[in-house]
Amino acid sequence: MCGYFKEFELLYMNQRYSEKSEPEEISNYIDKVLPQLFSPERAQHIASNPLRILHIVSARNLKLLNGHYKIAQDFGLLSAAVGNLLTLKIVETLYLRVIISPQKITIPYVVQ
Repeated sequence: MCGYFKEFELLYMNQRYSEKSEPEEISNYIDKVLPQLFSPERAQHIASNPLRILHIVSARNLKLLNGHYKIAQDFGLLSAAVGNLLTLKIVETLYLRVIISPQKITIPYVVQ
């Protein structure tokens, strides 16, 4: 399992995009890397490992900041950066954290 994390770390740290990258360029990179990182066997092993239950923490943003328009995405990121300097509560209202898990989680995710 540790090998997966190390491989993911290397792929993540070595991402390189053009200076004015577009979402399509990033999507193309991800489309190339995901099959390399998660073969069907690896994905099954990760999803069904009884010792390390898979939980994915994601950030869900408000519709206004959904990124469909660059200006909205820029505003959202700027708001989050400035808000983070002031108080974490601002970031929490802009981007709600969500846990994706094969098990039903009843405890809310709390930022410490």
